[in-house]
Amino acid sequence: MVDRRRFVRLFGATCVGASVAGCQGDSTPTDVATDDGTSTPSPTAAPTDSSATATPGGDSDGEGDGSGTDTPEPYSTELIRITAGGDDLGPRREQGHFYHESRDGDFDVVVHAMALEGTTGWEKAGIMVRDSLDPTAAHLMVRRNPDGDGVYDASPASIQWRAEGGGVNSAQRGIMAEWLRLRREGDTFRIYGSMTGADWEQFGEFTTDDVALGSETVVGLAVTGMEEYDDPTVTATFKDLSGLSPTENTDLGEPDHAGDVSVRDDLPAVTTGEPGRAPTELGLTGAVYLPDGVESADCYFEYRRNDADEWQTTDWWPVTSSRVFTATVDADTRRIYQVRARAEFSESSDAEGVDLGLGATAFCSTPSPTSGDGGEDGDSGDGDTGSLSPGVAEFAPGDGFADPAPWLDDDTPVVTITEPTVEELDRALKTPHERLVVFETSGVVDLGAEEWSITRDRCYVAGQTAPSPGITMIRGSFQVAADDCVVQHVRVRAGIAGQADGWAPTGLHTQDGSANNVIDHCTVTWAIDENLTVGGRSSNTTLTNNIAAEGLADATHPKGIHSYGSLIKDDARRVAMMGNVWAHNVGRNPRLKTGTTSTVVNNVMYHFDEATNLDSDSISSIVGNAYRRVDVGDANIEGGRAYLAGNETDPETPMTNGVESLSTRRIWPSGLEALAAAAAFDHALANAGARPADRTAHDRRLIRQVREGSGERIDAESEVGGYPDLPANTHDLSVPDSGTREWLREHSRRAEDGA
Repeated sequence: MVDRRRFVRLFGATCVGASVAGCQGDSTPTDVATDDGTSTPSPTAAPTDSSATATPGGDSDGEGDGSGTDTPEPYSTELIRITAGGDDLGPRREQGHFYHESRDGDFDVVVHAMALEGTTGWEKAGIMVRDSLDPTAAHLMVRRNPDGDGVYDASPASIQWRAEGGGVNSAQRGIMAEWLRLRREGDTFRIYGSMTGADWEQFGEFTTDDVALGSETVVGLAVTGMEEYDDPTVTATFKDLSGLSPTENTDLGEPDHAGDVSVRDDLPAVTTGEPGRAPTELGLTGAVYLPDGVESADCYFEYRRNDADEWQTTDWWPVTSSRVFTATVDADTRRIYQVRARAEFSESSDAEGVDLGLGATAFCSTPSPTSGDGGEDGDSGDGDTGSLSPGVAEFAPGDGFADPAPWLDDDTPVVTITEPTVEELDRALKTPHERLVVFETSGVVDLGAEEWSITRDRCYVAGQTAPSPGITMIRGSFQVAADDCVVQHVRVRAGIAGQADGWAPTGLHTQDGSANNVIDHCTVTWAIDENLTVGGRSSNTTLTNNIAAEGLADATHPKGIHSYGSLIKDDARRVAMMGNVWAHNVGRNPRLKTGTTSTVVNNVMYHFDEATNLDSDSISSIVGNAYRRVDVGDANIEGGRAYLAGNETDPETPMTNGVESLSTRRIWPSGLEALAAAAAFDHALANAGARPADRTAHDRRLIRQVREGSGERIDAESEVGGYPDLPANTHDLSVPDSGTREWLREHSRRAEDGA
């Protein structure tokens, strides 16, 4: 039982006059006018940052008379409050409360999930479509959980579904999002999330083949609690519901405590607008809404750099009517900022725990001084778009199926990690904005026997920027649960981590359904499930120049012996694996599961019982690999359909068994040229793993064993010296205003060849 309450705090809209259509926001600060027509405010409190200035109003027509955008666009303050009992929405039945209507055919439902009170983290609230009100019916839901302990006081949106009536629920990763959207077009359901209610990001797609939903469905807002704990009910608050006009509400299943619904439209609110961006300043915009009975408000902004703990504030000033207000604040170049509008109302908002005086947090970045006009986030138009070539390795991140970081340019904001702590790492991984993560420190990051994930798309983790001996993560798992990401030059050493039987982490992996990700020059060892894995139903994944070794054998896995290299999960499409070293893993070097398509080129598979195994419907091109030191007489490549050429193995070891040989390369990255297997062996040993020119003792030992034909599998990290104790060296980094990609290439070259 958790002894404190946690809240999803998702207050207000992030856009002025926010709607599905978009936000109103200028790229530069706006000239403003006050209530009485003068040009300066009358602050009620001194600002904590003297560079910040602020005025209410927004004189968009240039007349200086308080017209233009002084009065915000019509704005709904209607809140929907759903109280629910229940014991979870799944896995085989639902218990909770549902505010709904019947629909026939297409729909497009949007809602701002503002708050969900909870004590366990497993309570749920969101948009649901169901085949019927039967508690075992097929359904699809986009949802939130009350995990308010994170850096941004928000938990990722996620998806759950039951494929058919009476079946078991499934769940899928999501994105950081405050707004939820579920859209049906014919037999296709698409799921979106947004931080603003305008910039929608799709993170799920299902058809009626995936979930048995007919044309006639029930659509609504669903909430559930966790009655096995002390709190009998939970309350969720929604706002800005569109595309749906619920008329009925009912308990799902038979919860011990009945739920209900209330709707209010008499509350004040403040919203945060899209900031204007310039290289060294931000233009902040908000709007305050005063319904009848609320006479005045004191308005101001809070803002901070994304890597700062403390908020700074602008001036305060009074307003007596609904209006727009703005401020201009100083900022650093190429950094991510959080901003939010605030208001103190003359009377209590009486919203039962929902603070309507705090606008939702908006994330924005400042551009490079060389970008010209500042542009839109993530689209400077003039940045360096060259390749991401590593130093001396034959295989670059762009040689596979993924397009590595096409979004990275000279305006991409930088997140700097200055201490090797999980808190700093987590902040960088979960920032809801594209970002280049660089390191001014080396050292060991203790993951605390947990899995830590990149949860927002377009993240580039540049471990090559760390000083010697680089970044090593221990005692946990690292996951790429996002799209369009690159991870380079880090080490992940999971290990037993002092855990009991049942502890079974994968070392480094991409999540199910992810797309266009690259893992390059990483070292992954001592995992208890698999070392390096690609998620199911993923697409366009590239694994280049990695070491995946010493999967722990008889450790804490519930299935017993479980020393595995890499699992390419069901229906992962277009996976390229080049220049990697798999060593001292019993099997899965790699395992290519059902429906996968892949290229396995110029890798080293060393000391195994099972090497490359394909399911019957898997398709692969397996070329120029060096298979060495097989334990028993099994074949190196078994099952499936594959184009085979130039692979080498030990004498008297059969190369294939049960493989349907293809006459042409069905799966092959454009322009890729393979080495001969003997050359590939030498190449991989010279170039694989994190920082080949700066290898740590564990990596040097592994490479030496592969070269000499020595070494044995292990059951625990303690058998080879245990977790490393590496120094936290520091250096200063200055990311240039132009030539970002070349700057990264230079750091790669130094880490890979010492030049």
